[in-house]
Amino acid sequence: NYPRLSGMIYWKSDFVDSKGRIWFGAYHYNDKLGQIGGLLCFDGSKWIHYEPPEALDVVYAMGETTDGRIWAGTHELQYFDGQIWQIDETITDVWVHSILGAKDGSLWVGTRLKGVWQRKGEVWRQYTQQEGLEGNFFESIIETADGNIWASGSLGIYRFDGQSWTPDILPDELVGEIKMDSKGNLWTVAPEWGTAMVEMEKLSPTLSVTSYVEEVTQPGNTLISWQGQDRWHDTAVSELQYAWRLNDRAWSHYTRENEHIFLGLTDGDYRFQVKARDKAFNNSDVITVSFVVLPPIWKQAWFIGGLTGLILVILWQSARVVRRNRQLHLANKQLALASEQVQANWDILRTLVDTVPIPLYLQDKDQIFTDCNKAFADLFGKSPQDIVGKHQTKIWSLEVAQIEADATRTIISNQKMQHYEIEMEEPEGNKRKFVVTKAPLYELTRDFDGVVAAIFDITERQRVEEMARELERDLVVVQTAGAAAHRINQPLTVIIGMVDLLLQDYKIVDGGMREGLASIRKAGLAIEAIVKAMQTVKEYRTEKYVGNMDIVSFDAGQESEDLSHSGDDGNK
Repeated sequence: NYPRLSGMIYWKSDFVDSKGRIWFGAYHYNDKLGQIGGLLCFDGSKWIHYEPPEALDVVYAMGETTDGRIWAGTHELQYFDGQIWQIDETITDVWVHSILGAKDGSLWVGTRLKGVWQRKGEVWRQYTQQEGLEGNFFESIIETADGNIWASGSLGIYRFDGQSWTPDILPDELVGEIKMDSKGNLWTVAPEWGTAMVEMEKLSPTLSVTSYVEEVTQPGNTLISWQGQDRWHDTAVSELQYAWRLNDRAWSHYTRENEHIFLGLTDGDYRFQVKARDKAFNNSDVITVSFVVLPPIWKQAWFIGGLTGLILVILWQSARVVRRNRQLHLANKQLALASEQVQANWDILRTLVDTVPIPLYLQDKDQIFTDCNKAFADLFGKSPQDIVGKHQTKIWSLEVAQIEADATRTIISNQKMQHYEIEMEEPEGNKRKFVVTKAPLYELTRDFDGVVAAIFDITERQRVEEMARELERDLVVVQTAGAAAHRINQPLTVIIGMVDLLLQDYKIVDGGMREGLASIRKAGLAIEAIVKAMQTVKEYRTEKYVGNMDIVSFDAGQESEDLSHSGDDGNK
């Protein structure tokens, strides 16, 4: 009736869907005979030929998912949504050999060379050798009553429990196409055995925990080991699988691990359970062991008891503190007010310190400036911020810094205030003299902590003092000159008068005598002129005299000079 389909129908492409429709797929076709391949569907009343290129030309496998899609595959995977056939773009460049629509709505596809694919929702996942499938050519896939997926490949039959694949479910002699009948019996078509119904072993393996510690100390690390055995040794010990859980949590995946290390368990009681599974998926009895992780020292009874006692003592002391706090509360308020007042006073004091024209500074015990006022900073043409934090050798000249260091050492040794003079050059180049008053500072432990110093400019004071000393010298000289003049003037007047009387005496006729008296009179008049000059002296000068002595010189006129040069004869 349909010669255009094919000369053969592939035996795995016959399929009855959930609506009772019968599907057949072409295996080989000969285009010389007018054959084009495709799929035939009988819906109970008529036959429909889905022709390529709308549908596949050759079909190796068919299946249906719970959403009603009909799936077909060979060199690509297609699905029929009830209207048209569409290509699934996920699985490409692959040969499809088996299709299964599982009860949970997922789609399973067995391929040649690319393993097994699972489609759940719109997400595809591929299972290959990395997931435990040792062969990549899978001819058939079935679902057993327990929901497990069985896949028959070129190298063995595998079983998927929803989490992992278990290899070598059946002996190599039975590896081949697998089917399940309506009664749930498993059938295999193997090259060596032919068609056989497989009845899996029913006996469960035995299991025991071989190693664990009943009391685990901190930090809560422990190892638990177990070992199972198949009763008929159909499953080797090395091929048994195990799942475990702790404190009734979710079971782990089945693996061949027969021990596990737990790290960092918190203190408390633990209940460990483990079960074994053979290749027939027979589970052993669940083996349970209990152990306890000891609490850290701070959780143990003796420690808690001691801590409780300590807490009671603390509570008792706390009660005392509360009572004391009530007493101190008012004091604290007063202290807060006093502190505010102190802060206000400190602000005023700081303003005064920065306003006062006297330079002030603080140094620590390492001679580093810790504070200074504006007057001190102005000495160097700097701001206080430029000075604070620097060593004194960065601020003073080397000469002054040495004087400062010596004074600080003296203060440390004798613990007394020091007064000393220094000379500094102003930024303008003028030299000025200062007196430094430096006092020690101490910590509460009476250890030396630094110095506080005030600097007084004595340049003007010294100039005024020098002027006062000069005025005082002038006054002394004037007073001395006046007194001397008064004392000299009286006998000098007598001498000059007597000489005048002798010169008037006619009896003295000796020429030499009269000449001598005239010289005496002349010298007396010279002395009289000096005395008058001393009585009216306003300024004076000093001259060097015998023995490098300074003597006062009065300007008394030419007579004094003549007097000083007269009398070469010692008798005169």
